[in-house]
Amino acid sequence: MDHPEGLTKDGYELQSGTNFLGHALLIRLLLPIMQRTALQTGPGDVRIVSLTSGLHARAPLAGILFHSLKTDASSLLAVERYGQSKLANVLYAKELAYRTPDIRIVSVNPGMVRTGLTDVMGKNNLTYRVILSVLSPIMGVSIEKGVKAQLWAWNSPEYILKNSVGSVGWFLVTS
Repeated sequence: MDHPEGLTKDGYELQSGTNFLGHALLIRLLLPIMQRTALQTGPGDVRIVSLTSGLHARAPLAGILFHSLKTDASSLLAVERYGQSKLANVLYAKELAYRTPDIRIVSVNPGMVRTGLTDVMGKNNLTYRVILSVLSPIMGVSIEKGVKAQLWAWNSPEYILKNSVGSVGWFLVTS
């Protein structure tokens, strides 16, 4: 999240490469077999769960700055680079749902999970360090509770899922 600017081995902005591009490539490679399976098993049995974050709202105001994806995006704040990568997850899930109606696509925001990642977020930014030191113990949830959102999205027998905020996280059902 609060990593310094950098590039992946393939030359993509580090946050987008890590949080979006690798996942999108894996989905693209698995999609043909997932589509065949969806035709055999029925609606809702094949799912793609996309992990996002409330920080997707911190992407640049213009949205995804495509010209920055093959740079280290050093002109952006770390939270903007992270937000841009998470916004890409949400938009990709939405488009994927449109193109693959037989597959259930769900974007999940587990909320603030105390994984230790927030410990390093404030390392480069005093404001974040202060805010997170106050909010994480109050609003953050354990890893065990934080993972419930993804587990529910992967395993729920409900076919018609609704957009909701609940005790297990925030869901954006895109299909």
